Amino acid sequence: MSKRLKRGCYYCLAGLTLVITLSTLGFLSFDENISYQEALLVSQNNTYSLDGTRKYFQITLKDKTIKTILVPSTVNCKRGTYIQISVRHSLLTGKDIYSFVGCNLNK
Repeated sequence: MSKRLKRGCYYCLAGLTLVITLSTLGFLSFDENISYQEALLVSQNNTYSLDGTRKYFQITLKDKTIKTILVPSTVNCKRGTYIQISVRHSLLTGKDIYSFVGCNLNK
């Protein structure tokens, strides 16, 4: 085989190994169990930049810890109400990832 063909095969194998490794890490990055919790909406902030508006909620979880989560800028929840969030556990970092699900839960 020529040097050029050997080099091409080497690059293909390296690329294939990289794709397999990254896809495996992607599949293993989160635990499959997603739980849902209620959290109290403490405050909300909007940030403005050249690429658009971002909205953040500051929430209090049941264990009294305070978290900040990103929500769609079109969401309008009242301060002091309960919202629903999803919680996924990252296997790579060992941390929980909190995501907004919905607002206006009556308690």
